[in-house]
Amino acid sequence: MIAEDESGRSLPTGKTVESVAEFASRAIGGMSLQAAFMDDECFRRIVEALPAALYTTDVEGRITYFNEAAATLWGRRPRVGVDWWGGSWQLFWPDGTPLAHDECPMGQALKTGKPVRGAEAVAKRPDGSTYPFIPYPTPLFDADGTLIGALNFLVDISDRKRDEGAAQRLAAIVTSSDDAIISKTLQGVITSWNAGAKRLFGYDEDEIVGRSILTLIPEDRHAEEREIISRIRAGERVEHYETVRKRKDGSLVDLSLTVSPIKRSDGTIVGASKIARDITDRKRAEATLARQAHRLEELNRAARIVSADLDLERIVQSVTDIATELSGARFGAFFYNVADPAGESYLLYTLSGAPREAFERFGMPRNTQVFEPTFRGEGIIRSDDI
Repeated sequence: MIAEDESGRSLPTGKTVESVAEFASRAIGGMSLQAAFMDDECFRRIVEALPAALYTTDVEGRITYFNEAAATLWGRRPRVGVDWWGGSWQLFWPDGTPLAHDECPMGQALKTGKPVRGAEAVAKRPDGSTYPFIPYPTPLFDADGTLIGALNFLVDISDRKRDEGAAQRLAAIVTSSDDAIISKTLQGVITSWNAGAKRLFGYDEDEIVGRSILTLIPEDRHAEEREIISRIRAGERVEHYETVRKRKDGSLVDLSLTVSPIKRSDGTIVGASKIARDITDRKRAEATLARQAHRLEELNRAARIVSADLDLERIVQSVTDIATELSGARFGAFFYNVADPAGESYLLYTLSGAPREAFERFGMPRNTQVFEPTFRGEGIIRSDDI
C-alpha cells in the first residue's frame, strides 16, 4: 500500500517498506555496503530520493550510510563509522521506558540475524522534540551467507498517532454524549448508534444498525429525509432542523437535527453523521408562553372594550366571548340582573359558542345552594367543586 503526504508525495507504509527492505538486502548481497550505496550511482539516487528514512550499519552496528530523510528525521547527522545502531539522540519504548541503543530493533536484527517486524518506538531529537516510528531492520548477508550488516527503514507515524488520538477522543465524546449521534450511508442505512440514541429512541445498537433511517421517521415526514440526503450529497451541512421523529414504542418526539457529510480522504461523500437533540421541554415551554401571551392579549382586549364601549350588553357579550376562549370551553354563558325604569329587576344572559335558540330550552339558574355563592358574589363555582 502507498500513502501520500500533504504535498501528494508517495510515502512507503506497511508491506511496501518490508518489500523494499527485502529487495535491498538481496540487491546488496555479495557487495560491500560502501559499494552498494556509494559506487552504484543509480542505486544511490533511488535511496536518496526515498521519503522514508534509511540507513545501514556494519555487522558490529556502526553506521555505514544514511540518507537525507534519516538525517531530517533524527534532527542530526551521525558520524559514519563512529556512531552505533542508529542516529536517534535518545530512544524509548512507547510506554516511555528508556530503550538502550544496543537493545533497539536494529541491535536485535544484528544479534539474531533475523528481520524485526511489528515493533514501535519513540525517539527524541537533540532539540527535545519526539516522534513515534516503526523500524524495519533487515540483516544483510554476502553471497556466502555471512552476516555483513543490516539495513533499516524508519517510518515516522506521528500523523497516524495524532489521527488515532483524535479518533479516540471523538469516540469518547460520541459515547458519553447525551445527544443521539447516528451515522448512516447515503442510502439511509444506519451504520453507528451511540448510547444517547438508545436513550432517545429506545432501540439497542444491535437491533437498529443495518436498518433504514426511515424506521425513525413518521410516514408523513419521509420527504424530509430525501431533502436532507439531497443537501448532504451536495456537500451541505444541515443545522438546527426542527422536526418530529418516532420512538420504538411509536411515540413521537420533537427534535432538532444537525446533519453533516461524512467524507473519505479524497473528499468523496460516503454518508452522513446526525446529531439529534430532544427539544420536547423547549417546545412545551414555548407553547406555555404562547398561551400566556394569548391570554394576556385577550385580557387587554377585554379591558380596551370595557373602557371604550358604554353599551352594557355589548360589553358583557365581549367579556363572555373572551372568557369562553381563554377557558377552552366549547360554549359559555353569563347571567346578570338588570333593573328596569320602574325599579323591577329581571334576568338577562349572554351566550358564546352556541346560538340562543339552543339554550332556550334550559332553565335559568336559580339561587340554589349550588349557585348561591355566585349570585351573592362570594366566589366561583367550578364543575369540579360540585
